[in-house]
Amino acid sequence: MDDIETPAMQNIRRWLKGEIVNRTTGIRMLGGPRHGRFKIVELGADGQPPPGLRTGAFNGDTWSVYILSATGGEGAEHPWTYRFAGTEPRLRDTSRTGGDCLGSDPVMPFRSNQP
Repeated sequence: MDDIETPAMQNIRRWLKGEIVNRTTGIRMLGGPRHGRFKIVELGADGQPPPGLRTGAFNGDTWSVYILSATGGEGAEHPWTYRFAGTEPRLRDTSRTGGDCLGSDPVMPFRSNQP
């Protein structure tokens, strides 16, 4: 089965090369616990990826924060990277189950406190 090249696998390979396919691309994460991995993101209406990400293990107590960094510019193989910016505490979500549990979404958009 490894030799079957489906359209979905073709898109994934293109995203990991940094190509934009259907307003989606892969962005390399540098530093922190996700160093060297790629995050597949959808570009906004302005053609830019989200300005940051928070990632973490499902049962962890902290988020790893990654900030978007432009690296290569127009025509570069990977025009963007996410650079590790530190950690922040994860708030416990008790609204879903009525108990003390962590939110189930391991990756969510980063919300900056800056205007």
